[in-house]
Amino acid sequence: MSKIYVDEIAPKTAGGSITAPELALPSGSVLQVVMETDNHYVSGGTSSTTFIPSGCFVDITPRSSNSTFLIQFNTGVCYQDSGSTNFYHLFTVYRDGTTALHGSAGELTGHYVNGATYNDFGYSCAGQVKDSFVHDTATTYRYEIYHRTTAGNVFYDLEGQSAITVMEIAG
Repeated sequence: MSKIYVDEIAPKTAGGSITAPELALPSGSVLQVVMETDNHYVSGGTSSTTFIPSGCFVDITPRSSNSTFLIQFNTGVCYQDSGSTNFYHLFTVYRDGTTALHGSAGELTGHYVNGATYNDFGYSCAGQVKDSFVHDTATTYRYEIYHRTTAGNVFYDLEGQSAITVMEIAG
């Protein structure tokens, strides 16, 4: 096998590019990372009956047709009430707005408080999920929220910023 040793590879012309169409990265290599942030708060009211889309989503076009995608998200949650109550929040990720990636569990992550007796309660929530669905067209990933309370109101990103990051991993 031959080896080539170089200190630098540069295009022939200014503004040119170098391509390596036959180059194959090993399985598990990160092919691309796409991240989006959002700072619009979402008022969830008192209870939802389905997952509510957040304003935080990312579009990604795969570079390979046999990739796996690692999706990570984080958001802030604020619960406001004026008395003792129970509440919980659940989070999941949807692909293209129709396919939930949480499997049979019903959610990826969540939070439950029994008998909250304070006016404002805030916390950060984060989750991640792997999507192995094979596709070669642009795909949208968005985290969504489901919550139940016996009273009070729920706000997401009332003050702060949400983020969703998608990493394409070579298969």
